[in-house]
Order: sequence, then structure tokens, then C-alpha cells
Amino acid sequence: MKRILLLSSILIFLMIGVLYPGFIINGVTKGLIIWCNKLIPTLFPFLILCSYGQPYFLQLSKVSCRVYIMISGLLCGYPVGAKCSTDLKVAGYLSELEFNLYASLFNQASPMFLSGFVLYRLSLSFTEKIVCFVSFYGAILILYISIKILSNNLASKISPLKDKTNASNHIGGHRITIDTEKHIEPVPLDTCIQNSITLILKLGTYVILFTLIFDALFFTAQYLPSFIEKLIPFIELTNGVIYIQNSSMSLYQKTGILLCLSAFGGGCVTAQTKSITDTCHLSWKYYMLIKLSQMIVTYLLFKILIIIFIVI
Repeated sequence: MKRILLLSSILIFLMIGVLYPGFIINGVTKGLIIWCNKLIPTLFPFLILCSYGQPYFLQLSKVSCRVYIMISGLLCGYPVGAKCSTDLKVAGYLSELEFNLYASLFNQASPMFLSGFVLYRLSLSFTEKIVCFVSFYGAILILYISIKILSNNLASKISPLKDKTNASNHIGGHRITIDTEKHIEPVPLDTCIQNSITLILKLGTYVILFTLIFDALFFTAQYLPSFIEKLIPFIELTNGVIYIQNSSMSLYQKTGILLCLSAFGGGCVTAQTKSITDTCHLSWKYYMLIKLSQMIVTYLLFKILIIIFIVI
């Protein structure tokens, strides 16, 4: 069934390319503009910094590698959190469950992307923007604390821990031993730049492909079921944001959906994350559960905070 759908999609795009070459050219051009104007300026410098600074973080302590993923994932944007989690999993610094948790929950949109693009064209007051940021990052904090409590409770029921030292190296009953005294050689800057260029090219290719899919669905939306039309913004994040910003919805409806879209990341971000984490076999059931949960918690927090601080 998957092969039939894949072959059908390829044939459809080939027919569109032959019959309507302008459509393909415009889609690729649009994807390239997004890649050059949005992806490279906001992501490429952070990829180099994360690659170069990673060895120094790992030499500090066994806790610092988790902190490194949190900081890079929350501040640098999609899909840096997944990349850092994969690097540390390959190096043996994360257990399987820790990898799934950090690659899913700390693979996020950056504050720069939220303020400079997602919320930029909305007429929001300073208080309303603060509410947006608290809703977005507060949902991540709530989920992280909840998952840690649940995993620790599960671990204590399955395998009671003997001492607090061992407890700090467990999550969900799985123990990982980290040698914090081993010497880690810094990565040459030229290597960091070369690896970052390779990665940014791969990510840009995904943006172009999903921009084509987005445009194809957008122009055929009138022939599609209504529920599929509502899912079009979730195909590609940047195009989806522009689509929602230009819609006729009310301000708070737009803002709530934009926060949900940013929390989920869209199909393009999901494909990029899959490509980056393929070597470590990220659990996609876990990833989708985390992302859907984050969407729900973000939206509920936004609605509650708007009622408390704006409406009342």
C-alpha cells in the first residue's frame, strides 16, 4: 500500500511538472527563498556553534550534556535539539528513553523564529506576546516535569533503587553509565563548518519538497474534503504560518493556532527530524505523542492566560 501511494505521488508530480512547469518552478523558487531568507540566517550560525561547543559541555559533568540539549534545542530552533540528542546518543551519553524524551521535547522553534516571524505580523500588545511565550515554553516545562515524575514513579515500582547516586543515572528503569573523566578532543572549526553546510543543504531540500506539496494541496484545496484543507498549514511550518496569518480568523484564533503549529513543527520538520535521528531509531509513536500533547497544553495555557490577563 505504501509503495502504491509513493509511486502514485511521484507520477502525479511528474505529470504536473510536464503539464504545468511554471508551478514546479514557482514552488522550488519559493522553497529556495524560504531556505535563504529564513533557514540559513536563523539556523546555520547555531549549527556551527553547537558543533564546536559540544565537546566543552560534555567535559563539565554528566548533567551538562542534558543542559546542553535543553539550551540548544530551545534557543536554536528546529531541528537542532534532535541533532544534539542524536550526537549524544551515538556518543553514549544518553539512554534509549532519555534520547526519545530529549529529541522529542527539546526539538523546538526558537524564540527568534517565534517573535521575528510567527508573531511579527500580528497586532499583539507586549502583554499578549508575553502570554504567547509563557504558553509555548510553559507547556514544555509542564510536560517535562510530568514525564520525569511518571518515569521516576515507574522506575521505583519496577526496580527499586538502592541509593541516590544510582537514582540520578536512571530514567524509566534504564541505567546509563557516563565516564565524565574521559578526555574529549575539540572538533576543528573547519569540520564544524563543513558538517553544518551538509546539514543545512539537507534541511533546505526538505523545505523545497514540502513547499511543493503545500502549494499542490493549496491550489487543489477546493476539490479536497474540508478536514484536509484545515490540515494544509501543518504540511510546512513557514508556509503554514503565512497561510494562517493571512486568514480571516480572529486575532486570538490565529495566535492560538500559530502557537500549536509552532509546537508541532509540521510535516517538514518531522521529516527533517526523522532524517537526522535515523541512526538512533527515534520512536515515532513517542515523538508524535509528545508533540500532540505539547500542542494541546500550549493551546489550553494560551486560552487560560488570555482570559486571566487580557479579558478580565
